[in-house]
Amino acid sequence: MNKISYQKQLVISAWETGIAAVEGKSRVRDILTQDDIRHVNQILAIGKAAGAMCEGAMDVYGYDTPALLITKYDHTPKSLQVCSNLKVVESGHPIPDENSLLAGQCAIDFVKSAGSTSKLLVLVSGGASALAEDLSGEMSLEELQNFTSKLIAEGFTITEINTQRQQISNIKGGKLLRNFHGQSIVIYCISDVQSNNIRFIGSGIANPALVFHDSVDHVFSRVIADNHTARNAIYQLAKIIDIPVIENDETLYDDLYIISDRIVANLIDGPDGLYILGGEPTVQLPDNPGQGGRNQSLALSIAIGIKNQPNIALIVAGTDGTDGPTDAAGGVVDGESFYPLEKAEEALAQANAGPFLEKNECLFKTGPTGTNTMDLVIALKLTDESSRLALEKFNKLNKDILAKAIA
Repeated sequence: MNKISYQKQLVISAWETGIAAVEGKSRVRDILTQDDIRHVNQILAIGKAAGAMCEGAMDVYGYDTPALLITKYDHTPKSLQVCSNLKVVESGHPIPDENSLLAGQCAIDFVKSAGSTSKLLVLVSGGASALAEDLSGEMSLEELQNFTSKLIAEGFTITEINTQRQQISNIKGGKLLRNFHGQSIVIYCISDVQSNNIRFIGSGIANPALVFHDSVDHVFSRVIADNHTARNAIYQLAKIIDIPVIENDETLYDDLYIISDRIVANLIDGPDGLYILGGEPTVQLPDNPGQGGRNQSLALSIAIGIKNQPNIALIVAGTDGTDGPTDAAGGVVDGESFYPLEKAEEALAQANAGPFLEKNECLFKTGPTGTNTMDLVIALKLTDESSRLALEKFNKLNKDILAKAIA
């Protein structure tokens, strides 16, 4: 493997700092303690970050607490695999599968099983929409899969997709929790949607709007981590290691090629420093798309635009550690990542950026991160020597001091 430049090492370290600030286990554990939520006796966790979130709750309430965990395949933490009172259902994402329907029924049964004195903690993150479903009407699983694939391929935003999902579901849009007849519900969400609207996080599977039973005397909901949380941690890191922040915005809400052109122009024409961007681009897929998600395509598109720019490097990656139907989070590129134009453009046209990035040692893989707060683009425009000095400052930081500074 080629030596990773100082610029690339810095943007990766910045990304990891942002992820640490929104990691599900620590966020749930800390917020439960801050909010002084006591005596929870049931836990329902759904989403790609649900395993880590469930871990955080069990750190507080004990690993024998009755719980249901619904998450993506291979996303269950090892510490939860031996819990006697925990039921785990792993299912398909981004396309739902048979286990997604099983998970939906399990969620209904779990909520219905609550006794009159039950105090339920609901933990939700992005991915819940595909991972758990109970269909209304007579839609088949195959029709659901085709419906989901079509929405993704045609470039709908997550809010638009989740709005449509609610129309065909018996559990989305707050319908799940109307089956609860216990005493209280506390809902913590890690947000992967614009504006953090709980009606659209996991297609509103934890929306308390339909909880109307007389027995439920307390309902509380809170977003405990979002894209801003991650970006702010990166911003604070930049201040500590003396890198100017030129941009820190949640603006990745457009077609990825429009976003790519804008980022390239800002980097080439803008001043030296760090550019921190968040959100979730859209992309229209061709027929028979190749391997790679929107982050890999965006990284490759930007790499084309910054070719021969020696002082620019960036990471484009999903905070959940996965990008579309792949096992990569995104890409890490710089001005020297560019290879023959026709091959790069061909890869983009075929939505096949993943193999191209991997061949050129630019693919970024992390595995599950325990969170899901949309995507991050972290771009650094800085000389190699300045980057080296900044990286030295980062590596000398006491991790406890850094954690407090970015909390």
